[in-house]
Amino acid sequence: MNAPFVVAAIILVAALFPLVTVTLRRSLVSGVVALELGGILTTLAIICYAVGTQSSAATALAVITAFMTWLSGLVYVRLMEKQP
Repeated sequence: MNAPFVVAAIILVAALFPLVTVTLRRSLVSGVVALELGGILTTLAIICYAVGTQSSAATALAVITAFMTWLSGLVYVRLMEKQP
């Protein structure tokens, strides 16, 4: 186990908490930016955890999370485009 990577994953997860407050209390555009950043931080945390524990399953989860973050951003922008 590589402890610095696991510590980095914990710090990245802790960095998600301020994004929750931005998502709930700011404008819609700020919320979208916070959600996208949250997806990126989650992906990085999973990658750090995968490297720290040398887990191939976590690596696959990180790839799926990265793709889903990108896809959810596209879907959200598409849905927001239809609103007046």
